[in-house]
Amino acid sequence: MSDGGTPPISSSAGSVNAGTSSGAADAENEIIDDKAPLWKFVKKIQKRQGGGGWKWQCNFCKLYYSGSYTRVRSHLLKEGTAGVAICTKVTPHAFTAMTKLARESKERLMNAAPRHVPLPSSQQQGGSSSTSSYGMSYHAYTQAPTASDSGKKRKTAAGSVEKAFQNSAREQCDGEVARMYYTGGLSFNLARNPHYRNSYIRASTLPGYIPPGYNALRTTLLAKERKNIEHHLEPIKKTWKDKGVSLCSDGWSDAQRRPLINVIATCESGPMMLKAINCQGEFKDHAMIADLIIDSIKEVG
Repeated sequence: MSDGGTPPISSSAGSVNAGTSSGAADAENEIIDDKAPLWKFVKKIQKRQGGGGWKWQCNFCKLYYSGSYTRVRSHLLKEGTAGVAICTKVTPHAFTAMTKLARESKERLMNAAPRHVPLPSSQQQGGSSSTSSYGMSYHAYTQAPTASDSGKKRKTAAGSVEKAFQNSAREQCDGEVARMYYTGGLSFNLARNPHYRNSYIRASTLPGYIPPGYNALRTTLLAKERKNIEHHLEPIKKTWKDKGVSLCSDGWSDAQRRPLINVIATCESGPMMLKAINCQGEFKDHAMIADLIIDSIKEVG
């Protein structure tokens, strides 16, 4: 690249690459991340501690910035948002190429996304594709009263309309719950879990409530539930010193067919699960079981 020039842009098989001439060949073979295609036009310097994106250098203006892909896009496409300055060194040709790449990546993501399939509804008329997500629209249930209608008839009609709409909404809600089971591979026995119904009852009292997401379920909420269970098990543990405790074990396989060995403590106050050990790849003989029991005895004290 000559002094004062901008990085060359090349297009190959739908990809656009920026960089020095020495690295252009490697860049052309680089796989584009459709979720963040413009990362290839900057140089990642260092991952910021505690999250918050990267420290990066623009391949055009050579200035350094910190942040996520949103800031990269705003800088290169001159959007003037995300609290970052626009790049003044991007040529019109480079700007057009990057805009095209961002648009094509977005289109590929949209085409690869799961298709929306309307929920089943007994209220749908002939499987019309214009049916809303609630089966028929609300206006399909309403009919303007005539001047000859009595007040009683109007009241009855309004009640019927409201009831019909609620029935349709209830049916769609049932379909959404059922689809969650089918697409998530959930066991139907989950419907017998008392917390399954209780969670919906509690949610119905909180307008606008959004259930916890993937990260919350596997981190903070899991740690909180474990701490809560351990707190409620403390009274049982306190009886072990005075009344004694017995340790026993058994083997089973989980849903992934991994061999697990349970260690259970039992006394007159009741049994308590201590731990489950994954023994995959281990030779399970009497010596191994004895070692597990001995380690558990040391933990109990």
